[in-house]
Amino acid sequence: MNQITSYCRISINNSTFISSPCSGTSFSQHNLINFTNPGGTQIISANSRISLQISQLCTNPSTTGIVTGFAISTFSRNGAIERLSTGINVQMTLPANFNTISV
Repeated sequence: MNQITSYCRISINNSTFISSPCSGTSFSQHNLINFTNPGGTQIISANSRISLQISQLCTNPSTTGIVTGFAISTFSRNGAIERLSTGINVQMTLPANFNTISV
């Protein structure tokens, strides 16, 4: 997780993904990924669509089942804005490639 910064990307309002500063910390039961200053010098207005990507480190799982247990927190220079920790889930549509196959 300490090398995560080169893998973080952001897209605002469906624009092309660009690199974004981030940091990562591993805990025993979860990982914390912090996108720091994701808009850079650009102001992100209310109701913007923000897509975050952690390429190569967070890849397709071996199953396409629903994954739960996510939380999203947003902050401004003045402190916390909002935290959402229920009702968030992800379902991948493409499973990981096989590493080995035996018949």
